[in-house]
Amino acid sequence: MSQDIVKTTNELSPLDPPSVPFWIEVYEGFGKTEGLIRFKYPNLILEFSTRDDVIGFFKSDVKEVTLPLASLAEIELKSNAFRTKLVLRANTLKSLEGMPGSKQGIAELRVKRKHKGAAASLVSSVSLRLSEFRLQQLDNELNRPD
Repeated sequence: MSQDIVKTTNELSPLDPPSVPFWIEVYEGFGKTEGLIRFKYPNLILEFSTRDDVIGFFKSDVKEVTLPLASLAEIELKSNAFRTKLVLRANTLKSLEGMPGSKQGIAELRVKRKHKGAAASLVSSVSLRLSEFRLQQLDNELNRPD
């Protein structure tokens, strides 16, 4: 069995929330970024590639942005009758550096309706871990000897 397959299998856990496919419109509608977002404690991992929508010829290599919980201010699922968005708000601009379409530390990832349940599960898991992380930081701060 290949080393790469073993490594990938070992990285995944049945306790981790499912990965969620997403897409982002880029280049003023002339391109699209498609990818997956997954949560592997203590990081959100976004893998994606960008292609042009005009000819469909140009496609980037797969890129990865790792967003540690310490850098995440908020994660939210916004949904209405027409679209579902997974919104990530980072504590710093540098946290989402390299993420297409991110502005002012905010990335809006569009999610297809059929993946809405997986996105809700991801948001729930990350929000819970983020709360635990912040409580631990507060506890460490309060119990730190002066």
